[in-house]
Amino acid sequence: MLRLLQFIKTCAWVFYFLFPLVNNAQKSNNNSVVIDTNLIKQINKKALGFQQEQQHDSALYYFTKALNLSKEINNIYFQTSSYLKIGRLYQSEDSMNASNASLLKALKLAQQINSLFYLPKCYANLGLNAAKSANFPQALGYFYKALKIEKERGDDVATSYSLNNIGMVYKNQKNYALALKLYKESVAICVKNRNEDELLAPLSNIGSVFYEDKQLDSALYYQSIVLKKLEMINDKERIGGAYLNIGLTYDAFHKYDEALFNYVKAESAFIKLDDEYGLSLVYMNTAAVYSTLKNLRLAKTNYLKSLAISLKIDDIDGARLCYGGLAAVEAEGKNYQLAYQYQVKFKQLTDSIFNSENSQQIGDLKTNFEVEKKEAELKIKSDAEKEKIVAVAEEREKKQTISIIAVVFVLFVVLVFSFFLLRRYKITQKQKLIIEIKEKETQFQKEIIQEKQKEILDSIHYAKRIQNTLIANKAFIDENIANNFVFLKPRDIVSGDFYWATKKNNKFYLAVCDSTGHGVPGAFMSLLNFTFLNEAINEKNIFNVAEVFNYVRQKLIENLSKDGQKDGFDGILICIDNNSKEISYAAANNSPVLISEGIIQKLPCDKMPVGEGPREASFTLNKVELKPDDTLYLYTDGFADQFGGEKGKKFKYKELNNLLLLNSTKDFETQAELLKQKFDEWKGNLEQVDDVCIAAIKIA
Repeated sequence: MLRLLQFIKTCAWVFYFLFPLVNNAQKSNNNSVVIDTNLIKQINKKALGFQQEQQHDSALYYFTKALNLSKEINNIYFQTSSYLKIGRLYQSEDSMNASNASLLKALKLAQQINSLFYLPKCYANLGLNAAKSANFPQALGYFYKALKIEKERGDDVATSYSLNNIGMVYKNQKNYALALKLYKESVAICVKNRNEDELLAPLSNIGSVFYEDKQLDSALYYQSIVLKKLEMINDKERIGGAYLNIGLTYDAFHKYDEALFNYVKAESAFIKLDDEYGLSLVYMNTAAVYSTLKNLRLAKTNYLKSLAISLKIDDIDGARLCYGGLAAVEAEGKNYQLAYQYQVKFKQLTDSIFNSENSQQIGDLKTNFEVEKKEAELKIKSDAEKEKIVAVAEEREKKQTISIIAVVFVLFVVLVFSFFLLRRYKITQKQKLIIEIKEKETQFQKEIIQEKQKEILDSIHYAKRIQNTLIANKAFIDENIANNFVFLKPRDIVSGDFYWATKKNNKFYLAVCDSTGHGVPGAFMSLLNFTFLNEAINEKNIFNVAEVFNYVRQKLIENLSKDGQKDGFDGILICIDNNSKEISYAAANNSPVLISEGIIQKLPCDKMPVGEGPREASFTLNKVELKPDDTLYLYTDGFADQFGGEKGKKFKYKELNNLLLLNSTKDFETQAELLKQKFDEWKGNLEQVDDVCIAAIKIA
C-alpha cells in the first residue's frame, strides 16, 4: 500500500512537473497609454529572462515593478497578467501559499473584466496548486472551470492541457477507464493540430495508467518514447521526471539495478535545476527500493533526505509517505519504539489529508483502517518490548541481591574490577561504533563520488574519440608530405591544441593551432575551429591562407563574441601548392621556425588571434622557400610555457628553438621521441600547465 501511495503521488507530480500550462502575454487593449504599456512589456520580458535563468529573486523584482506600473495607469489587464506571472513564479519555487495568494488576486481581476483569456489560466494554475497539496476535489473543480471556458473559446492547446489535468485527478481516484478516455481525447487534439511537443503530456500519462493497471511492458513503451523525444529537443526541465517514471516501472518489474540507475539519472537532472520537490521524490523511491532489498541503512538514509526536503518545502503528502516508509524500515530492524513514533506521525498527516470529506470524494476508505491496524501492531510490539525489559531488569536485581548477601566480600572485589573493566569495554565499544559509522559513511560517499566520476570520465573519453576522429589522420599527412612528424601531448584527456590538414585543387593545407582554453572547453573550441577551417577551404573555396584566417575569425566573432567573449585560437596555416611547389603561410601570434644550413630563423607572424582581439586587420600572406635539407617547425606555446627544472621556471622559446636546432639533423621519428623525453624530464613531478603541439615538415 505504501509503495502504491508513493506511485500515485509521484505520477501526480510528474504530470505537473513535465507539462505545466504555458501562459502567453496578453496584449493590452488600453491604447491610450502606449509609452507606459510598452515599458511594462519590456520589464515583463526582462523578468521572464531572469526566470528562465533560474534567477527568481531578480524575476520577482521586475514582475513586481511591472505590477506597480500597471496599477499606476489603472490597467487591469496588465495587473491580471502580473499577478498571474508572480503566482506561477512562486509555484515553481513550491511556495504554495504565496502562489495561491497571487493567483486568487489575478482570478478576481479576470472575473471583474470577464477575461476569457486569463480566467482559464488562473483556474488551471490554482488547480495545479490544489493537486500538489493533495486537495483533489478542489483541484477537480478548478480544472473543470478552465476546461469549460477553453472549449467555448475553441482553444485546442489549452483544452488538451485541461483534459490531462482532469485525467490526472481521476487517475489518482483509480478511475483508470475515465482517465484513459480523457488522455486519448488529448492525444487526438494534439495529432489533429500536429503539435508534437504537447503530445508528450498525454503519452506520458497513458504510460502512467498502464503502470497502475500492471501492464508494465506498455507503460515502459510509452515512457521510453517520451524520454527519447525529450532528449531530442534537449528539454532539461522535463528529462528528470521521465527518468523517474522509467525507474518506477523497472521497480515494479523487480529490476532494481535498472530502477536505481534511472533514479540516479533523475537525481542528476533535478540537482542541475535545483528542484527540491523532484529530489524528494527521487530519494523517496530510492529508499523504497533499498527497503525491498533489505538494505535498511540506505533505505533510512534516503527516506530522511526526502523527509528533510518535504518538510522544508511544506510538502505534507511527501512527509506523510516518508514517515510511513521510516516506520516500516524501523519495524523491519526491530526498533519498535522508533517505528511506533514514525507511525503516529504518518497517521496524523494521513488524517489531515484523507479526512471524511476527501475520503468520500476520492474513494480511499481503506487507508485509515490499514494505518490504524499497523499502528496498533507496532504499539503492541513496543509495549511488549518494554515489559520484557522491565522483567529482565527485575530478575537481574533479585539475583544480584542474593549474590551480595551470600558473598559480600567476594562480590565487592569482583564489582570493583568489573566496574573498571565494564567502563573500559563501553568506551572501546563506543569508539568502535563511531569508527564503523564513519567508515560506512565514508564508503557510501566514496561510492557516490566514484559513480559520478565514472560518468564524467566516460563522457570525456567519448569526446576524445570524437576529437581524434576529426584531427588530421597521420597517414593522410604522410601521403602528402613524406618527411614529417607531429608531437601532440594534451594537458587533459581532450585537447585545445590541435593539428589539422586537408587537400583541395592539388593544394595541401596543414594547420597547427592553440584554441582558447584546454580540457573540455578547449576541446569544444577546437571542434568549432575544425569546422570553420574546413568550411572556408572545402565549402567556400577560399584558397589564400590569409583569407582563410580572415574568414574563420569573422565566423568566430559572429558566433562567440556577442556576450563579450574573446574566444578563438593562435596558430599557423601553411599551404603547399603541388603544381608550382610554392609554400605560403598565415600566422596568428605563433611564428613558424625555419632551420636552414644549421641556422635557425624565426619567421614573421601577425600579432593578433583568429577571433576577437585588439586588432582586426587582414592577416598577412607570407611565402617561404624550402631547400631540400631545410626543416620548417610549427608549434604552440605549451612546451615553452611549461614549468620545471631545478628552479621550477618556464622552459622558454629560446631553449625550445635551441633544442630543435640541436636535434634537426636527426630523423623525424627520433626528434619526436627526444622532444617527448625532454618535456617529461623538464616537467618532472609538476603538473602540465597547457596542451603541447609541435609539427615539422621537410620538402624533398
